[in-house]
Amino acid sequence: MALLASHFAWEYNMTSTYTDRILGVASSLAIKTPTVVATTANIALSGLQVIDGVTLTEGNRVLVKDQTNPVENGIWNASSGRWARALDFNGARDVTEGTEIYVTRGNAGAALRYAVVTPGPI
Repeated sequence: MALLASHFAWEYNMTSTYTDRILGVASSLAIKTPTVVATTANIALSGLQVIDGVTLTEGNRVLVKDQTNPVENGIWNASSGRWARALDFNGARDVTEGTEIYVTRGNAGAALRYAVVTPGPI
C-alpha cells in the first residue's frame, strides 16, 4: 500500500460527505480516525517506542507507512507487546484508493494528511 502526504489546516471543512462503512467504501470518501503519529522508517510492530519524537502509550493509533514489506503498512494500535491492526483498517472493505488518514503529532508528521494511492483491492 502506498500513501501520499499533504499538509492540511485544522479548520478543514467539508460541505457534505457520504460514507457507507460496510458496503460503499469503494464509491465514497473514506476518512479514518486520526492517528497520533506516522512512522518515518521501518519499525518493529511491537513494544512502546518513540516514533517521530512521540513516546507511544498503550492503544495509540499509529500510521505505519515505511515498512520494507508494504503489506505491513496501515493503521496499527501500539501495545507493550505485539501490535494489532486498527479495526477500521484490517479488512478489504476498510480501505481503498483515496482513503485519508490524518496525523496529529510528530516532529515531521504533525498536521499531515495521507491518502492511499494504491489502486485496486488492498
